[in-house]
Amino acid sequence: MISGGGLPGLQYRLIVCHRYKFIFLKTRKTAGTSVEIALSRLCDDGDVVTTLLPADEELRQSQGGRAGANPQVPRKDFTLRDWLRILRGHPPRDLLYNHVPAKVVKAALPREIWEGYLKISIERNPWDRILSQYWWDRSGREDYPSFSTWLAKRAKRGTYRASNWDIYAIGDEPVASHLLRYETLDEDLPALGREIGVPDLAMPEVRAKSGVRPDRRDYREVLSPEEAGLVANICRREIALLGYEF
Repeated sequence: MISGGGLPGLQYRLIVCHRYKFIFLKTRKTAGTSVEIALSRLCDDGDVVTTLLPADEELRQSQGGRAGANPQVPRKDFTLRDWLRILRGHPPRDLLYNHVPAKVVKAALPREIWEGYLKISIERNPWDRILSQYWWDRSGREDYPSFSTWLAKRAKRGTYRASNWDIYAIGDEPVASHLLRYETLDEDLPALGREIGVPDLAMPEVRAKSGVRPDRRDYREVLSPEEAGLVANICRREIALLGYEF
C-alpha cells in the first residue's frame, strides 16, 4: 500500500484516500484545487495528499484540510538522472506530478488500489475552460500573445495542456468512475459525499485560484467561429462523452 513517509525520493502528487477508497485525478482549470482541499479533509495518516503551492496550502489548512503528505519512492528505484540531480544539490525528478495522466497513476499504484478504489475527476465546458487556461497562463506576464495566437499554438501541439482527457482516461476509454462537472460542483460534490458515507462533504467556503480572469464575458462572445472549431477538434472526446455544446 502506498502511504506517506519513506526515504527522500520521488514525490507522488495526487490524492489516494484509503479510508474512503478513492483516487482523485486532478484536471486543469476545473476548480481542482478547491475540490482537492475538500477531499483532503477526509484523509488520515498514511494517505497520499498532494502538496499544494504555499498560498493554496495555507488556504487548505485554514479550511480544515489536511496538509500535504506525499509518499516517496525507495532509493532502489532512483535512475542515474535522479542520482546526478542529487549530487548537484537538486531533488530527483517527480515520478507523479500535478495533473498527472491516468496511465501514469495506474502504473505507479498497486493493482488492488487502482482497480478497487473509486476514481474521481472533474470536467468543464472546454470552450469556457480554454479561456480560463489562457488567462491563467497570461497572469502577471507582459507582452503575452493574444488569445488567437496562443490557441493556434495549442492546436498545433494537439491535446497537450489543452485537453484534460488523458488525466481521467487511458487511450479512448475513460477510467474515472465519478466524473464531476465544474458547472454543478456544488451539487455533485455533496452527492459524491453521500455515496461514500460523508454526507457533509462540500466545496470550501473560499475558492482557490479565483479572480485571475479579468474578461468575464461568456465564451460565446469571445471565441470566433474558427477558434471555437479549434477547441471542438482538440476536445472532441470530452465533448462527445459529456455532451457539451458551444
